[in-house]
Amino acid sequence: MLSRAVPSARIVARVTHEFKIGERQARADLAAVRKLWAAEITKEEPHRRARLLATLDHVVAEAIEDRAWGAAVAGLREISRICGLNAPIVYKVKTGALGNEDTALVPLPAGDAEDE
Repeated sequence: MLSRAVPSARIVARVTHEFKIGERQARADLAAVRKLWAAEITKEEPHRRARLLATLDHVVAEAIEDRAWGAAVAGLREISRICGLNAPIVYKVKTGALGNEDTALVPLPAGDAEDE
């Protein structure tokens, strides 16, 4: 029920009825479970973050390969957010001399964003 975001009052009511315990005990048990879950989530955070960054890195690489610049920029912004780089980053598509495979996304310095 916790994983389905059922309200605490409903969980307590069901637990007190099902297990024939008092409301105070049910609330204490619910608080203990939530505390345990929070500790496990905190312990898993570095691993989840690494998996998410690896996935985003793959998505950005695919987007660049497909020349889907909007998706690439969105992925790069999400990576920046996850890494704690809260400053907005502006990217520009830079094309080679003949429009060949030299095309790339290039971050612009903060002051140059208004000039473009």
